[in-house]
Amino acid sequence: MSFCDNRIAYAYIDVDMAELAKQCVDEGAARLDETYGDGWVLDLDAQIEQLDVSECGSCVLGILYGGYTTGCNHLGMSSLGYDAAELGFDTQSWRDRERYGKQVTYEQLQEAWEELIAYRLGRS
Repeated sequence: MSFCDNRIAYAYIDVDMAELAKQCVDEGAARLDETYGDGWVLDLDAQIEQLDVSECGSCVLGILYGGYTTGCNHLGMSSLGYDAAELGFDTQSWRDRERYGKQVTYEQLQEAWEELIAYRLGRS
């Protein structure tokens, strides 16, 4: 079970949400490696100035697939469900905030994606 999968434990332990964002982004990157191929990092880097994970058209999936929902569909996951948050493409749903009292923020996801891209391109 991955760090991201065990959200129920977050209600009972002090979780570093920025670290959780990085773990989820790592899993999302692995999914993109499998489905999009090696070129996704370069394709995303070419539009890094437009990357805004809080906006459906300019988020990671928006840039790579032309829209958040289209990207979710291509990756075989629901755009409204848990999957997108588990893979670092979205924050937790309102149900998770209500249930666990905290969530990864868009700012944390943005930073995690930017760091991962820089690392993959040998810039960090």
